[in-house]
Amino acid sequence: MEGDPGCDVAPEVPSYAHRTVVVVACGGRELAWEPGAVRTALLAAVSCRWVLALFHGGARGADQLVECQAQALGWPVRQRRAEWSRLGMAAGPIRNQAMLEEAGGLAQRDGAGLLVLAFPGGAGTAGAA
Repeated sequence: MEGDPGCDVAPEVPSYAHRTVVVVACGGRELAWEPGAVRTALLAAVSCRWVLALFHGGARGADQLVECQAQALGWPVRQRRAEWSRLGMAAGPIRNQAMLEEAGGLAQRDGAGLLVLAFPGGAGTAGAA
């Protein structure tokens, strides 16, 4: 898309494909990728589609790296932190479900695709597959 960093040429997109997307990014707190690798992964995943919003859980590691690169790309970022002190161990899954529902609602309302992008890292994400 014109004006989209990293997209020099409009890709061959089937007529049925969504040209906009809402992204939910997640991953481990131990993710130690270089920022450029995170940016490359984000751009490859969205395939030059317009990003309406990128949601993440606000934790260290993958969430922080994704937020930094998404902001650098000019994407709207929505951080949703888990309420650990109030909800205990259930806070993460509850936050994740709420984030998916909000992102899915936004995508549906705007006729966009919904993309969940999971980065590797650590025991906290081992059961998420």
